[in-house]
Amino acid sequence: MVSAMDISIGKVLDVLEELNLERSTIILFTSDNGPEAGAGTAGVYKEGKRSLMEGGVRVPTVFQWVDKIPSNGVSTIW
Repeated sequence: MVSAMDISIGKVLDVLEELNLERSTIILFTSDNGPEAGAGTAGVYKEGKRSLMEGGVRVPTVFQWVDKIPSNGVSTIW
């Protein structure tokens, strides 16, 4: 699954580059909220999927906006 996503996302990014749209396009990857019970961990946060505790509402998100968002940046805003 990860390999298929990697290939498909690469194709989308290639087309954006070919069309000279990569600098005016925001790429956003996010996940659904929290890990499923028994399938992962929310780390230091309580609970998981279907919970209103932090482990159920925090989600990982990755942005790319060429020349606007610095590479390797980390936000601690919550």
